[in-house]
Amino acid sequence: DTDGAFALGVATATLHDHAARWTLPAGADLPDVDDPIGEMVDVLLADRTITTADQRTVFAAVRDRVVSSIATLRDDPAIAVTPIHADLHGGNVKWFRRRIAVFDFDDSCMGTPVHDLAISLYYLRDDDPVEDALLAGYASVRPLPAFAPEHLEAIVAARNLVLAGDVLTMTTAEIRAMAPSYLARSAERLRAYLATGRYRHDVV
Repeated sequence: DTDGAFALGVATATLHDHAARWTLPAGADLPDVDDPIGEMVDVLLADRTITTADQRTVFAAVRDRVVSSIATLRDDPAIAVTPIHADLHGGNVKWFRRRIAVFDFDDSCMGTPVHDLAISLYYLRDDDPVEDALLAGYASVRPLPAFAPEHLEAIVAARNLVLAGDVLTMTTAEIRAMAPSYLARSAERLRAYLATGRYRHDVV
């Protein structure tokens, strides 16, 4: 709902404020935000058992747009590259004493704040008031990063790429059974994104 999305936006901005003041301990490092995207796209493009050549062409085209957008954001001096959570959605937060508690930091990496916002928006997509509430919550704590809409949309689409690749790496019977239909839907949604510039879940 909008209240929950607003609170998630507040929590995201609070994390980003902390990251802006925090320094990694000596000898520690975090992977780059590109790494999981590249790894999962490699899995998608190497597959010859479930995906079709046409689907792989779509995945590769989206990958190229995503890589370009991330590079543009990273090169923008107005947008800092800092530690980010990289997996902020409803499954990774809990309400505790009337506040949101964030957990599951195992996907944390170095990236821009835009990436965290895009991942959250992926899970809220197709519900504009809820999306707006997330951004309003963020802006109530710190200014929204100055991103171009096409770069935000590319990272929203990138989430689908990562999840699609992740499905191919799973070996449970239930996941393997749903993989063909999931990958087909993903390809159609990503194809529509390439055509329209906006990622939507309701395409298929």
